[in-house]
Amino acid sequence: MPNIVPGALWKPIDVGNRAARRKGRGLIGHIAVVNSTLLIPGPLSTRPSDWHFYLPKNPYPTGERFAQLIDLDLQSWSSAAGNATCPAFESEGGIGADVNGPWTPNQIESAAIILAYLHRTEGVPLQDMVNSLPTSRGFGIHRYGIDPYRVAGGEKWSSVYAKACPGDVRARQVPQIVARAQQIAGGTPAAPTFGDDMAVISSPGRGTAVVGPGYFRQLNAEEAGNTAPFGPVVQGNDRQFDLWRSIALGGTTAVWSTTVFRADATTDGKGTNVPALQELADAKTQAAAVNAQLAGFQAALAAVDTGKGGVDVDAIRAAVDAAVRDSIQSIDVTVNTKAAQ
Repeated sequence: MPNIVPGALWKPIDVGNRAARRKGRGLIGHIAVVNSTLLIPGPLSTRPSDWHFYLPKNPYPTGERFAQLIDLDLQSWSSAAGNATCPAFESEGGIGADVNGPWTPNQIESAAIILAYLHRTEGVPLQDMVNSLPTSRGFGIHRYGIDPYRVAGGEKWSSVYAKACPGDVRARQVPQIVARAQQIAGGTPAAPTFGDDMAVISSPGRGTAVVGPGYFRQLNAEEAGNTAPFGPVVQGNDRQFDLWRSIALGGTTAVWSTTVFRADATTDGKGTNVPALQELADAKTQAAAVNAQLAGFQAALAAVDTGKGGVDVDAIRAAVDAAVRDSIQSIDVTVNTKAAQ
């Protein structure tokens, strides 16, 4: 049985009698310099290179985020001396103005999913590989093994001099991919994507539902067992399920209308639910008031410290109250509720 990352679009290619890969080292990222959503290498007899994975800028219509072409137990012809130990992905982009553009959110998520899978199945550390030294492990980019970027003693991953693959901007996204892989390994699932197609979300307390732009439908037990037409089920906790439902029905700004629990003395300790944006505004108002009071007390202490005496407590209290009012008025500038609607 081939070693396939769960959720990948499996598009196996002919690799002949390909050598096995030594596991546990890492993953190497490339840019394909094409605007193709699925890049398949040519015939084995004339093929100069191939790759384990291909990462499109956006998920496929069938719901998969990325494609897998080669069994992870085998080597690919992608990174020269790195082939023996590291699987590799090619990614859509690198053409024209995108030559030094960023990886898209889907490509970042895809790379993180693959890296987290290698961590779970092979013990690959979730870290930046930094260079192509044989002892370096984690997630690396192609140019780590390309002169003049290659460090002394590092493996050579290409014979082309000064090839900047995958580009400066994508190189700076390595920590983001590593951080996301750490989240996935820790149990934080990927958020569903809402393009033209539907997605299936599920959580222990909410069950399973089909969501899409402006659409939500809870599934019964029989329907929940037949979600294949919609692609992989995105698993999360109950709060994530509620968030995804809000995003599907109202867009990303709907997050601010999501209610959060607030416990205070006015509700006899029972608490109440308020919109998230209101909670933010109230919190900033309280913070501003506290800051103003502190400023007033500091001024009072400074007056006392002069040793002149004659401190007017009522005057200090009035000054503090005035500072609180001024600070609260500034909330209109720091919290713009209209922008979040």
